[in-house]
Amino acid sequence: MLVAEFHSDGGPFTFTAQDHTEFVEAFYRIAQDRANKVVILTGAGGEFIPGIDFSSFGNVADPAVWSQVHDEGVQILENIDNIRVPVIAAVEGRAHVHSEYALLANVIVAGEDASFHDIRRSVEFGITHDGFKIDMSGVRDRKRDMVHGLNEMYLQNYRSTGAEFILGTGRFIAPRTVEISSPVGLVPRNASALPNRSAPGCRLFRKLSRNVLWGGSGVRTTPRISRARPRNRRCDRI
Repeated sequence: MLVAEFHSDGGPFTFTAQDHTEFVEAFYRIAQDRANKVVILTGAGGEFIPGIDFSSFGNVADPAVWSQVHDEGVQILENIDNIRVPVIAAVEGRAHVHSEYALLANVIVAGEDASFHDIRRSVEFGITHDGFKIDMSGVRDRKRDMVHGLNEMYLQNYRSTGAEFILGTGRFIAPRTVEISSPVGLVPRNASALPNRSAPGCRLFRKLSRNVLWGGSGVRTTPRISRARPRNRRCDRI
């Protein structure tokens, strides 16, 4: 059983831009760890996620800044949704920032003082409200539909290219040749399921934090592969 506790120095959690970035990898690792049988999401100090340091995100009106925030937000939701074991959200106090993290859980256990909210710092932005209610089940369904829709879009993109989808870990075993080991039991129905196979290494891609990045100028160089100097110049990035 894994307990993931949101906290700031042991007290109630104040969400920051750094947390937003680190959560992408954190939830990916939680989903990847097959030793986890149950995952519990909870807060500290009698709160779930009560506040946010919006200034830490910088100028979100800048397209480059907002693009990163948006991409990370999508990846976090995908990675939570990809946790393949029961997820329990134990909510005390305020879940007023990214309450969808709790709503994506399979089971929600809420204390009598728990409250869910999806408007952050509204008064500071001049937004006033009086007497309305938020349909949190609708928020949850919208988030889930978005994640599932993105997954289907990724699959449709690869189908339209005629490419073959192989899930596994690759390593160079010869010039321009990669061996892929597929994890038993984790291969989707529409992916190749051979335990070990070889593939030519001149048209390769890698996947980072559940985002697929095709080979090209947008993919960062992997040092060890660059030092190997594959014969085909198109293979110097993977």
